[in-house]
Amino acid sequence: MKIIDKRITGLRTDYDVPDDIWDADCKPFDDAVDSWLDNHVNVLEEFVAFYIATGIKDNALWNGSFSGLINSAVDTCCQHYDSDDINVDNVIKSLLDKHNIKTIEKDKTIKFEVLK
Repeated sequence: MKIIDKRITGLRTDYDVPDDIWDADCKPFDDAVDSWLDNHVNVLEEFVAFYIATGIKDNALWNGSFSGLINSAVDTCCQHYDSDDINVDNVIKSLLDKHNIKTIEKDKTIKFEVLK
């Protein structure tokens, strides 16, 4: 279900995806997400540095390995947020402004319009 032309689309519902479809559709998605994360790791690095610096200043960190401190910071970041913390309007605006995807329905069955 690759989006090539302007069209309205929902999300996939075919949960038993054969390997060839996975390789054609899902693998490029995973690769794109990995690439974005690799290119924006500085955001997480800044948080990890803040976490460690604040912990040192407040005498709130316990002895252990440096990788343990980093893992604790990453875990804290991931555990801090859930979907209720995300401003849906900001996501909708970013989808439109940065990715040319208009959200048509967000509450019931989610649908999008992909703009050129």
